[in-house]
Amino acid sequence: MKKILLISALLIIANLSKAQWDKTQEILLINKAFTVAKSYGLTDIQCAEYSSCVLSKMKLAIPDFNKFKGTGEDARKIGLSIGLDCLSNFLLKWTPELETTLRIEMMNSKKLSILKDEVKLKFADCCINSLKAKSPNGVYKLSERLLEEVATACMEQQIKNN
Repeated sequence: MKKILLISALLIIANLSKAQWDKTQEILLINKAFTVAKSYGLTDIQCAEYSSCVLSKMKLAIPDFNKFKGTGEDARKIGLSIGLDCLSNFLLKWTPELETTLRIEMMNSKKLSILKDEVKLKFADCCINSLKAKSPNGVYKLSERLLEEVATACMEQQIKNN
C-alpha cells in the first residue's frame, strides 16, 4: 500500500512546476515527509497527501535546491513552517512528536523572544496541556480565538509564577 501511495506522490511530482530539484532530492523529501506524517498518526493516504503538499510548497519556497543560499537551519525553518501549514488540513492525534513540534514552534516564536528559555518552555507546556484538555482527540485547524484564549491564560500563569 505504501509503495502505491509513494508512486502516486511521485506522479504528482511530475506535474509540479519546473522547479530545479533532482529526483533523488524529491524522493528524500517525500520519504521524510511521509515518515513525519506517520508519526503524527495520519493514514497512509493522508501521509501521501501531506508529502505531496510539502514537496510542492518546498519547490515554491526553494525553486532551485542546488542554488539555495541559506543555511541548513534556514532550510529547516522553511520546512517546519511548510510542514505545519500542510498539516493544518488534517486532524492530528496527540503524539509525542506533535507535542515536540508545537513546543519547538512556540519556543522559536518571535513574540516570545524576550523571554528566557525556561519561561518559554513552561509557557509552551502550559499551552499544549490546555489544548489537550480542550481538544482531547487531537487538533485540527485551531481557531485563532482558542489559541489566543489558551496563550493568554498561560502567559498570565507564567507572570503570576515568576
